[in-house]
Amino acid sequence: ADVISPKMLPSSVKWSVSLLGGLALLLPACASAPADEALEQLGLSCADGTVVPAARVNDDYCDCADGADEPRTGACSDTTFVCENRPAQRSTVFASRVNDGVCDCCDGAE
Repeated sequence: ADVISPKMLPSSVKWSVSLLGGLALLLPACASAPADEALEQLGLSCADGTVVPAARVNDDYCDCADGADEPRTGACSDTTFVCENRPAQRSTVFASRVNDGVCDCCDGAE
């Protein structure tokens, strides 16, 4: 399956949600692996609890209703795109404006 239901996760493991650059990650509560390895192994947790495999994150297809799996694309039109300029000046644009031929990010991220 491309999207994993929370019911499919082992019930013998306690799970916690961690944030990585605005993404919600579903991790085993005792995990000490770096966040990028956890994303690769476990996927990304949407706000409704479904888990999207890491390969489906930023793939230009909106799997999560909240758009959590597409922070760097315009796939989820009612969400925002985070411009990766200096963290102190981080800005967002509507995802529907990504790759529309107009440069909205001063860093060229979109």
